[in-house]
Amino acid sequence: MKCHWMRLSLLAALVVAAWPALSQSDKPDAPAKEDTVLGTWYPQVAEGDILPTDEGLRIVFGKDGVVTVYEGDDDEDIEGYTIDKKNGTITIHDEDDPADIEVVLKYSFVDGMLVLRFKEGGADEDEEVVELTRNLEGADRHKKMRKGEDVPDLPRAAEGAGDAEDLPEEDTIMGTWYVQVMEGELADPEEQIRIVFEKTGTVRVFESGNEDDVTKFSHDKEQSKITIYEDNDPTDVEAIIEYSFIDDMLVMKVNDDPGRRGDEVVVIEMTRNPEGTKDHQALREKQGGQASYKKRMMQLRQLYHAAMSYYADQGKVPDNLGDVVVGKYITPESAVPKPTQDKLPRDFKDWKDQAKRDWINQHAGCVYIKVDLTDPQIDSSKMIAIFEIPADKEQDKLILVFGDGHSELLTYKEADREISKQTGHTLKQWSKSPSPGAGTAPPKED
Repeated sequence: MKCHWMRLSLLAALVVAAWPALSQSDKPDAPAKEDTVLGTWYPQVAEGDILPTDEGLRIVFGKDGVVTVYEGDDDEDIEGYTIDKKNGTITIHDEDDPADIEVVLKYSFVDGMLVLRFKEGGADEDEEVVELTRNLEGADRHKKMRKGEDVPDLPRAAEGAGDAEDLPEEDTIMGTWYVQVMEGELADPEEQIRIVFEKTGTVRVFESGNEDDVTKFSHDKEQSKITIYEDNDPTDVEAIIEYSFIDDMLVMKVNDDPGRRGDEVVVIEMTRNPEGTKDHQALREKQGGQASYKKRMMQLRQLYHAAMSYYADQGKVPDNLGDVVVGKYITPESAVPKPTQDKLPRDFKDWKDQAKRDWINQHAGCVYIKVDLTDPQIDSSKMIAIFEIPADKEQDKLILVFGDGHSELLTYKEADREISKQTGHTLKQWSKSPSPGAGTAPPKED
């Protein structure tokens, strides 16, 4: 196993397996630290040789202490690891037995790179050096090496990341993110979109391995906002992005018409690993013949994110979905997510706000339950916030979104049991609610 790890450690990149959903830093004015081995890294150089970029090589250092080596879509090796920040070492060991050590890596950060050094055969052997970067293409030195140009030797920086107590911030937008959901649609893995935020203030967008766009951005960490500039011109704003870290994801709400609020907002879910969360993976498995589940789940999650934006701005959880629409946190069409949804009236935009609220709440294809997120006694992960109303008698599975943002696809019987336990009403009863978007209780049956 040791030889296998050595070989893979020279050929792999680092990808997060379980990225934490964290709140904002206690010191919002301080820049996010990048001296962390957690995150997506791509191998560029090993044993002095430049490595290929088309083999899908990467390693996953999860926050749970498990490191997974990937080659393409397959995981080639799974081990445990321990980081000693004070001494600047990463110890790779058996997943179940930390005493069974395979290799100790010295690590340092040099010019935006993670540099790993180790001796494969013992103290008398030559030191092996591996250079890794956050982006697939590597640093300028690697691009030059691929062109056959000479580059200077790598300077040796101080190893580690400082004192053991100097923990890196992990709620950072920096590095590589993979788009999983955009505009309520699950991203096609064959056309993988990758977004790289660089410390230089450059953001790069890649689609199917090709660089599709590159421009400048600025980051207001205190306000959790990103400003994207047109053609690298800091006076020409292309889009304003509000972001948050939710359920192992970076969730971005992109407004590409900064002069207006809400109507132009696009919600994007991104993860550190290409495969996405378990929800995303489960949806992809159901695509064959069950694409409607995929689309409906994304629509309901988008509703949840819009409600959370309202909560962040207004300081209170919205009373109903109509409030979310009137506040322009989501489009009216997106608030009525059902296969046979009623068409939006042509003059809807000219209606008074209360009339808009009433129509949205009455025609919503889902039930919205107001969950008090400020109550520390409530476990939001177990409280249903949104659930869909069956479109017809043939629908045997339903989607539920919980107060912490995660979603579940349950059988009708399972969903009925959970909904009845929380609300005191069955799914059949909720299907008769006069205003499901407001969570209005259904009429009592005789």
